[in-house]
Amino acid sequence: MKDDEERIRAYLRARADVPIPGDLRLPTRAALGPTRAWDPGLRSRLGSGGWIGRLGSSAAVGRLAIIGLLGVLVAIAVIVRLPGSNGPASPASPWFAGSGTATGSPFSGAFPTEVDGLPVLSVAQAVDDFRGGKLAGEAVAVAGYYEAFHPSCPYPGRYIGPLEHWCDTEVLADTQTGAKLCEPLGSNGTSCHQPSGTYLAPHTMSETSGDADTWLTGSAFGGPAGADQQPPALVLIGHVGDPRQWQCTPQSQAECAAAFVVDRVAWANGKDVPLTSPGTGDQLTGKLLESRMTLSQVAARIGPADMVVAGAAFQAGGIATVDPRWNLAGDDLVWLVRTVAASASSPGQAARPETVWLVDDATGKVIDSQPLKMDADYRPARVWQMATAHGVDCCGDDAT
Repeated sequence: MKDDEERIRAYLRARADVPIPGDLRLPTRAALGPTRAWDPGLRSRLGSGGWIGRLGSSAAVGRLAIIGLLGVLVAIAVIVRLPGSNGPASPASPWFAGSGTATGSPFSGAFPTEVDGLPVLSVAQAVDDFRGGKLAGEAVAVAGYYEAFHPSCPYPGRYIGPLEHWCDTEVLADTQTGAKLCEPLGSNGTSCHQPSGTYLAPHTMSETSGDADTWLTGSAFGGPAGADQQPPALVLIGHVGDPRQWQCTPQSQAECAAAFVVDRVAWANGKDVPLTSPGTGDQLTGKLLESRMTLSQVAARIGPADMVVAGAAFQAGGIATVDPRWNLAGDDLVWLVRTVAASASSPGQAARPETVWLVDDATGKVIDSQPLKMDADYRPARVWQMATAHGVDCCGDDAT
């Protein structure tokens, strides 16, 4: 009996090849190149030596998927339990905040005190302000040293929410020593470790302006990239309490609610980084979307009273992957833009509430807007279609 079962498993592994929908496919590091993945909801960076790299292709992912699907026409809708009556999760103690303080010498005087009218906070100040759900839905500017590490790691065997870190480690710390994750080991080796002390684990997403990873390359420093390279100094504008926490499972929602989501890289190594609109693409084909409007034209439609901190064009049907409070359909392009008030309501105000806007790319019409901070009684159901395989015969020679 066991031999028969093993032969069946081997046959299924050898024969099964299910196309993976674009919104479920995980890219390899080589496929992504030096830039962030445009695909909403996907992890922005994956190590080439990780699970996907070892499988080698989406076809291999399909072979694993078919074992569970058994090669039949499948459409699985997973409905997880509704959250409790308390509304959005409150990040009581951010999962990314370690105990103790970072070691090493601080960056002496080179960080700006203000970017885009926002006072610049240290990492320790930001972590303090985020505790207990403070500043949820509000933009803050945080200065620190950035490092990213993409280890080899096994597939966790479960759904990964868009604001969970899997197969990557990112850190923003107050000192270079606190941010340093990898060190040279001998003549051709590298030793890497998890961060310690007080730090933030930033999430750069599909709509983030700027790409923190580009500052880890040799060209950004005028020298070769490697483990002996020092983490760059960055100022990131971002927020916690992102609505994508509702795309996480109930078990991980508190972690996702506390995730520091980057709106833009505003300053890097002594230079202001201009606001840009990242390239986004079709969720199924990967083809880059070509918008009619520019980000500056969209900003003009919103008005001078609001300052844009992030903006990108998406297909209407993909907007829910960036802000699940909107459920649109179709392939027409819509701009999702986040803004803060152009001036603070009080002197020295460290954070400002963010507003999210939808602007039609074809007409420039403002479709809708709402605060980034969610209402306390917002309690959506969460339904995910995991996979659909059309016309596949798992055990025969031909598709049916």
